[in-house]
Amino acid sequence: MSIRRLPIISKVLNETNQTHEVRLPLLQEIEKKFNKKVVVFYTSFFYDNGYISDEDASMIEEILLSSNIRDNLLLIINSAGGSGLAAERIVEVCRRYCKKGFDVLVPHMAKSAATMICFGANNIFMGETCELGPVDDPTPKNCTLYKLSFLVYDLSPKTRPPPSLGFQAF
Repeated sequence: MSIRRLPIISKVLNETNQTHEVRLPLLQEIEKKFNKKVVVFYTSFFYDNGYISDEDASMIEEILLSSNIRDNLLLIINSAGGSGLAAERIVEVCRRYCKKGFDVLVPHMAKSAATMICFGANNIFMGETCELGPVDDPTPKNCTLYKLSFLVYDLSPKTRPPPSLGFQAF
């Protein structure tokens, strides 16, 4: 008997390869528990091209446009970070398509620009050992403190007070 034919080996290989068949039931369970539509956004922690970029904002916008998600968005994010401007655009895209805002779930880490995306959400859901931060300074070296304040302010909601940072364990 071939080792690949053993059911347990196939199951382990599916989990290792992160196949759609493994993820789908978990995502459906998350959608049901939170009563929200899930969009998953992961970037690589190991490759130089695995950082949040403007193309990611376009990709998320295409997903929201094609799926007709207009409310109850739960963005699952796991990322080492990337461009602060791309993070700002992702927040704006999520807010424009979901008028009541959006929530984020951090299964492991949301660093740098990914933390900025989390701070733009209504709620942040994370476990006790999950991580946010640090946030890198996205401003040029000759930028004044006023411009830095503007960038931070611009990530906060336009029509309501900034979200509370009351973290909820799930």
